Amino acid sequence: MTPEAINELRTRLGLTQKELATRLKVDAITVSRWER
Repeated sequence: MTPEAINELRTRLGLTQKELATRLKVDAITVSRWER
């Protein structure tokens, strides 16, 4: 997935980076890096 696709999907689900990170059991900084 592209960074843009990850961000779009997360936004569509109404999740913050921290919320997505919690659901995926990763750090929020990891989600941030995925979206860059």
